[in-house]
Amino acid sequence: MAKKKNIYTRIGYDQVRAELDSTADWLSLQVIEDLFDDIEYKVTQTGGIAPLISDRIEDKLKGIVNVIHIQIGMLTAILEKDGLTSYVEEKTEIFRNTLEQIQQYYQKRPVSSIESRKITKVSGKTKTGASREITFVVATKYQQIANRNIINDKVLKTLPLLEKLEEATEALDVKGDYEVPISLQIRGLA
Repeated sequence: MAKKKNIYTRIGYDQVRAELDSTADWLSLQVIEDLFDDIEYKVTQTGGIAPLISDRIEDKLKGIVNVIHIQIGMLTAILEKDGLTSYVEEKTEIFRNTLEQIQQYYQKRPVSSIESRKITKVSGKTKTGASREITFVVATKYQQIANRNIINDKVLKTLPLLEKLEEATEALDVKGDYEVPISLQIRGLA
């Protein structure tokens, strides 16, 4: 039976490393506690300006977790090629720290304390020159709770992959003269 190769080994070693480096640099700069909703403005049909939610905190968190999940596969390909290196350990640590930040973010915000998240922005001036403010809901309580569960589920599914990657770096099983590929160890097939 032919050994199934990690999909990322076919892409090219340098390209995978460059992607891991770029993503790890980006993740290192992310401070989960400081995330905020992105608001843009669009011109209305009457010529006014209306705020538009372009990216919610929950969307950012989902994106970060999905990126880490994918990057673990790439890191596995590097581990299979190079073995345990400081490079692999460094990237693993960055991924773990980011996932832990997400868990801490939610631990500080129990479900029972969640309320609809609103933002107030200045949308223009009245005829008298006073600022006209508009308050709108960025995320309802129920949207936040649903997204929280989706994000926590993905984190809980990603952490074991990261743990298996860490375990594989600590000790590679050898059976006879055959070294079990790390990708099989991570998937629990060895």
